[in-house]
Amino acid sequence: PLGVCCRCVPFFPIPVSVFVLTDSPLAPPPHSFHLSPPAPPTSPSIDVESISATSVVIRWNPNQLAPNTDYSLNYASDKNDWRKLKLSVDQATHVVSGLACGTSYRFYVIASNSLGTGEPGAEVQIRTQGGRLPPALDDLSPAPARLSGWTSVSLPPPRRNSGKSRQKTAIHNLSEEILLVKLSMTVLQRAERELISLLPSRPFAFGRAAPVSPHKQFIVPNTTSATLLLDAWRSTGCPISAFNIQYRKRGNRNWYITGDTMSGSNERYTIAQLSPSTTYEVKVAAMSDAGPTSQDYQFTTLPIGGE
Repeated sequence: PLGVCCRCVPFFPIPVSVFVLTDSPLAPPPHSFHLSPPAPPTSPSIDVESISATSVVIRWNPNQLAPNTDYSLNYASDKNDWRKLKLSVDQATHVVSGLACGTSYRFYVIASNSLGTGEPGAEVQIRTQGGRLPPALDDLSPAPARLSGWTSVSLPPPRRNSGKSRQKTAIHNLSEEILLVKLSMTVLQRAERELISLLPSRPFAFGRAAPVSPHKQFIVPNTTSATLLLDAWRSTGCPISAFNIQYRKRGNRNWYITGDTMSGSNERYTIAQLSPSTTYEVKVAAMSDAGPTSQDYQFTTLPIGGE
């Protein structure tokens, strides 16, 4: 006879017991087992093969026991809603491009077939190259991308001399890719230590910070104008997308805005109609996907007929 399950939960294993009904005392004992009905496929986990500033290469393991299975990749950042991409059934890798520089993303894969959609696979979180440094170090050159975090070094206590004293400590096994690193020193037992600069031989390969502002040779003043050398700003991994410039006479409360935000590809900008022999303050903000960097400057226009 054929039995019918009337209150079965879809895709859930069904316990079954088989009894032989007979008048013979030698009847076999009951036999119990579980029926596992067909269910939607299990969604695979994904691995990240490589990461750049604007793309990521992911790999997944297709379910070999379910050949007629479709896969979709879902991803989102903290700034954007979830997006869905249909993956090719003939491949096991995919390049996700058009990502924002220095931004965290979450990825997961969902498998589906004629029986339905499986549960989401394990979620993976990545960050594209170009992430920001701690706020106190925003105006410094970045560490290379392969640096994973801070390293603590124990220093001996300073010598108790009158006045200020200098103390040098060698730190070994540093990456040659670092262009400039300033160490964050912790104050212990009221002993103040100043910041230390490291200057290795060759520049970094990949940046991890927002735009780096120049400190010298940025403003060229004239008698009634001043030229800002915007190309002196350095893009450290995330391209500079725009500049915002404001200026005012020193002592004034109101800022003059130069107009619309300028493209990050601009190399120069000239502030005109200035007064001779006058000191001005300038505020420049450079924007990128890794975040903005703002820097204040001051310059004095030349006197009439003078240098």
